[in-house]
Amino acid sequence: MGDVSNAVIDHADAVMLSGESANGKYPVETVEIMTRIIEKTEESVYDDVHETLECEKDSCADYIVIIRSAYELAKSFNAQALCAVSVSSYTAKLISHFRPTQKIIVATNNPKTFSQLSILWGVSGYLFKDKKLENLIDKAVAEAKIEKKLKKNDKVVVVMGRVVDGEKMRLVGVKKVG
Repeated sequence: MGDVSNAVIDHADAVMLSGESANGKYPVETVEIMTRIIEKTEESVYDDVHETLECEKDSCADYIVIIRSAYELAKSFNAQALCAVSVSSYTAKLISHFRPTQKIIVATNNPKTFSQLSILWGVSGYLFKDKKLENLIDKAVAEAKIEKKLKKNDKVVVVMGRVVDGEKMRLVGVKKVG
């Protein structure tokens, strides 16, 4: 039990059973108990995830402010989801870090990134072959709507990057699901 709660306190995105627990007599019950431990720990005072986020390099500080702003915007607008394009999974990791109550929808055209998205907390990843990143948001929102994760008129906070006049810009906006 301590290992599971410590993993949550340390902000791990995933926990897994060891071979012994997974192959034992009660693997389903073990997962149910782990789930209860995770949920209770996330509700506890030990969940300081919204306050702690350190930069690995100086260049990420501005981007963290943008992601935090998107997180706060989603709360203020009562958005149903945060949606992002992520080529490297970095954006998805930052959004996931804040543990938003909204769904996290991430589109990518990179198969390696798509695989990484599956273990990030709360992230639903979508892989598309489209090379135009600006098309990926609409495609991901459409897929999420088909899967009943979103419905018509839901608000979605969108985070993406764009190159304008040779300069990379980070954009945050609100989109209504059509």
